[in-house]
Order: sequence, then structure tokens, then C-alpha cells
Amino acid sequence: MSRLRIAAAILFASIIPLAAQTHFEISAGLGFLWPSWDGTYLHAYEPGFLYGMTGTGSGRQTLTFAAQPSSGAVFGAAFFITSRFALQVLFDDFSSDVTGTTTTHDTTVTYTSRQPPDDTPRTYTASSSDNPAVTGGQLTDRIISLNGLVRIPLGAGFSLDLSAGGSWFHAGGNLGYPEYTEFWLGGNSVLFSQTYSLQMIFDPLDRIGWNAGAAFSWAFGRNAGLWAEARYFGCAKTTPQVTFRDTGAIPPMRAFDPASDVIPVGDLALDPSGFRIGAGFKFIF
Repeated sequence: MSRLRIAAAILFASIIPLAAQTHFEISAGLGFLWPSWDGTYLHAYEPGFLYGMTGTGSGRQTLTFAAQPSSGAVFGAAFFITSRFALQVLFDDFSSDVTGTTTTHDTTVTYTSRQPPDDTPRTYTASSSDNPAVTGGQLTDRIISLNGLVRIPLGAGFSLDLSAGGSWFHAGGNLGYPEYTEFWLGGNSVLFSQTYSLQMIFDPLDRIGWNAGAAFSWAFGRNAGLWAEARYFGCAKTTPQVTFRDTGAIPPMRAFDPASDVIPVGDLALDPSGFRIGAGFKFIF
């Protein structure tokens, strides 16, 4: 029994100084993110043919795009197991504008038509080229990270925090404006067409990646401090699920129907990675 008491006393004596070093830190601030998402997208498709019209053709347009730097909110919480080691949770919320350029939208269609005066079937080819709206859109990026943190004291309340770990990315957005053309034959076999200015809507992606960063902190009191941080978030590029929506920029003779107007999606990858700097305040408990 005496040995148990001695062991309990030793354990209790070791826990007291460890518990005295444990504390929580809650942080909030503003960040500035440089997203990694950019690239070139070839929008290539076969035009639609309506009301029994038969034919072949192609439509092509090339969009270049890049997500622009943006500001957002940064929140964090850290539980210090000792004075130098902690578990850290971070939440980053950013929304970036997407800008770019586009080539002309070129279409060519070959079809058979019975035209007056003899109504004899003949093969015709028609081509067109127009200037689409300037490329634009939006990227949303929400990131939750779970890290291990090491604190290096620098004296006078200053410290350097090094942290790294896993991140969960919830990313989505949209990109415009690819065009899509449909054709049909009217009275006297006159060729009609309708061109839609579309927006590509990305279904939100949920992916696992990583992050690493360094923060410079200053505790100017027992319960308050300031911080400034640089951090990189890494995640593999992923092909998103895409739906097309008519922007209404061109008044249609026939409404665009995403269910029947099937447009193939080419090589388009969404990259939620990025480099972020941030600064703010923290509360120490």
C-alpha cells in the first residue's frame, strides 16, 4: 500500500507543473490569399441540331483564366499541452475573382437541305465567328486544418510558432463564358441558329491536402496578443463536376435546357492550393 501511495504522489507531483503550462489560445484576423488556380481551357463541342435536322459540325473557343488574390477571414484555436507544444485548428474562408481572356467562338456546320426552286437535297456548309464576353468567374475556398505546433520563445513576450498538418478543402465556383450554338431549319429550309453565353458551375469539391506555416506572435499581456503568419496550403488538382447555365446575355429564341443540351467538358482541373499571409489578435486562457 505504501508503494501505491508513493507512486500516486510522484504522479501527482509530475502532473501539477504540466497542468500549470497548459492553456488555450483563440485567434482571429484577416488573411490575403494567392490562389494557385489558373490555366487554359479548350471549349470544344458538336453543335446541337433540332427539329429533325441532320448534320455535322464543330464549335471551338479557348479560355485562359486565373484566380486573383483576395482577402478573407482566418480563425484559429490552439491547445498547449506544454508551454512549447500544441494542437492547432485553423479555419480559412476566401472568395477570389477569376479573370482571363477568350478567343473568338468559331462554329462550322455541314447539313443537307431541300431549297427552292427544285427542292433537291444538297449539302451546304456554314461558318460563323463571334466575340464572346470576357472570361470571368469566382473561386470559393474554405479550408479546415488540424496541425501540430511548436513554439520557440524569443523573449519579452515574443515567440515563433511553427506548425504543419492535414487540411480539408471545400472548393467550388464558376467560370464564364463559353458559348454554345444550336441549328435548325425553318421555312424554305432557311438555316436558323441560337447561340448561348454560358457559365460553368462547379459542384463543391471536398478534398484532403496539407499545410505548413510560421507565425510571429507577441503576447502583450496575460490574456491578449497579436500574431502575423505566412502559410501554404497544398492540394492535388481535381476535375470538378460541371453544369452549364445560360447567363441570359443573349435573348434566346429557344431556352437553353441543361438536361437535353449536353456539352462535353474537356480537360479542366480545379486547384484549391494557395499561399496565404494573415495577421490579427488572440485571446489567451
